[in-house]
Amino acid sequence: RHTSRAMVFQDLDLEAYKTEEASDSPAAWAASHAGDDWVQKTRGGLMLRAWHFPASQPSRRWAVLVHGYTGSAEMCFPWAKRFHERGFHVLAVDCRAHGRSEGQYIGMGWPDRHDLTSWTRKIEAVDPGARIVLYGVSMGAATVMMASGERSLAPGVACVVEDCGYTSVYDEFAHRGRRMFHVPPFPVIHLTSLVCLFRCGWSLIGASAIRQIRKHKLPMLMIHGEEDDYVPFPMVHRLYAAARGPKECYTVPGAGHGLSSAVDPQYWDRVFSFIDSHLPMEDLR
Repeated sequence: RHTSRAMVFQDLDLEAYKTEEASDSPAAWAASHAGDDWVQKTRGGLMLRAWHFPASQPSRRWAVLVHGYTGSAEMCFPWAKRFHERGFHVLAVDCRAHGRSEGQYIGMGWPDRHDLTSWTRKIEAVDPGARIVLYGVSMGAATVMMASGERSLAPGVACVVEDCGYTSVYDEFAHRGRRMFHVPPFPVIHLTSLVCLFRCGWSLIGASAIRQIRKHKLPMLMIHGEEDDYVPFPMVHRLYAAARGPKECYTVPGAGHGLSSAVDPQYWDRVFSFIDSHLPMEDLR
């Protein structure tokens, strides 16, 4: 399973999953809620997997949760627990080349955007009246933004919540290259982009969240820690400027990468206030 992992990334995304209290174990919650194992096959023949946790009461509200780089569906369980307690059906996905899903190359959200739209279509097939929120952190945030611009996205997708996503794969690789190795984007990142194009069928330059969110008017909540230097904080302002629909920008002073929920006790109140305004609970039972 490869991307240019050794060159530009460390496993900092894992910090995004260390923010829930251990005394109320999300793993124990998941084990007690008998999640269903969902499976789908990509056009290229990869088997992808996700955990589905049905709502405890009748509901049309669904949350699709997407983990970050080197993460897994299990690392979404802290978020799954919170959404489930708010009456959502929850689908926590394993991106390709992560967790239980097949794949040799990590796509940084770009090929995963098609996988995510397929998951929303699967939800639509199970529940034609579903209203869906896409929620992702870091690479998962980039994934939900990239998916949001696809025409194949289920029409029931009602809003998007992204936490510390990057503007494009190229921008993120260029930033990490400068920070870790003090090298300019050209020629190193451009050559890496060419290798990616020949091996994987897509380029770092073309893999843009900004371009994707310009294609639609879905409501978006954009979250970023103001001390994030892994996915640079200024990226959220560029993303916000590009969004064309109803939008909110929520920044957290003192929060590093993926740690906004740990730093701000009001984090989940802000998230659910936004979601509830676009998926009213009383209309979706």
